[in-house]
Amino acid sequence: MPKIDEQNPNFGNSLHYPDDLGVGYTHPDCVKFTIGTNPGVSLEHVTKQVSQTAVEGQIERLADLDKERTKLENAEIPDAQKIEQLSAEINKLSERINRGAIGVNDLGSITNKAVKGGTQTIKDAFNNLAKGQSKNKFSPESTVYLPMPENLVYNEQVDWSGTDLGMMKGAVDALLGKSGSDNALGGAVLGQAGNVLAGGAGAIVSKLLGGGLLGGAVLGGLGGGAALQGAIESNLRVKSNPFKEQTFQGVGFRPFEFSFVFNARSQSEVITIKEIINKFREYSKPSLDRPESAIFRYPGEFRIDFLTNNNQDNFTRNKYLPKLKPCICKSVNTNFTTAGWKSFEDGAPTTITLQLGFEEVDIITKDSVLEGF
Repeated sequence: MPKIDEQNPNFGNSLHYPDDLGVGYTHPDCVKFTIGTNPGVSLEHVTKQVSQTAVEGQIERLADLDKERTKLENAEIPDAQKIEQLSAEINKLSERINRGAIGVNDLGSITNKAVKGGTQTIKDAFNNLAKGQSKNKFSPESTVYLPMPENLVYNEQVDWSGTDLGMMKGAVDALLGKSGSDNALGGAVLGQAGNVLAGGAGAIVSKLLGGGLLGGAVLGGLGGGAALQGAIESNLRVKSNPFKEQTFQGVGFRPFEFSFVFNARSQSEVITIKEIINKFREYSKPSLDRPESAIFRYPGEFRIDFLTNNNQDNFTRNKYLPKLKPCICKSVNTNFTTAGWKSFEDGAPTTITLQLGFEEVDIITKDSVLEGF
């Protein structure tokens, strides 16, 4: 078997099907799935840092209370009652700090300076953590190698929309000086104003009654401008020019659908197939810190590479296929009865079809294409 991934520290945790993947001319090409997690910024670390800020703020408040008590004690006429109240508050706060009872909720009760900077404190906590723990820090945990899928389609949709510019077309052309007349701007704007007053009656009605303010006012007074426009168009068998143009809307994420058929030929392949299916199912699902937790941790991420067997019995990236951006798995469909229900002696299905749906997490731009994506 070719040397698939000896440079990968997770090589010992890799799975491949079939057993003879890459041998001779049977499977000279394959697809590699590098599966891992992206922990992002740790919520626990952020909470700890914000709590530490709260402790520091309470220590600052304790010092201010002590200064206030000293000032009262040195006054010409000490306020015994106030001093006693401050002493009680100081003792209580000192005891809480010593017990470690100060937490995130105490951010709102520290000094005025800290209260005003409370929001900034939380921002600083995230920024400081992000310096050492990027949200884009991918941690590979396993690799899966499978034969090239029978169907490999790069569905690259660019979202354009046909937009009816209508009367705005003439107005914009006039504003941009495209009408060819020195007096075009004023005339076009006034002409379109008639359509506006007519409640969107359209160019034909405006043409019949006059396109200026007067015609628009008359039509507006009749009411039902749009209905009148439709009636006239139907009887005259004409249609006003909608001035339709294509307007760019954006680019979506590229989706990928892969289908693999497993036909186990040995007990080792039966076990490997089960592990591969469970690996995709596991990393496509979120996790909980504990059963009662109200917070989901993100599912895993996938790096997908198409490899080909070179003359030196190694798998290298196939340069003829565009690279894929990091992906998330949006669907895992497993058909255990591809050829009807047939099983081995221990109950393992003989033929299984695994369908995987992925979507990239970054859009493809012109620069991405030049970089090989």
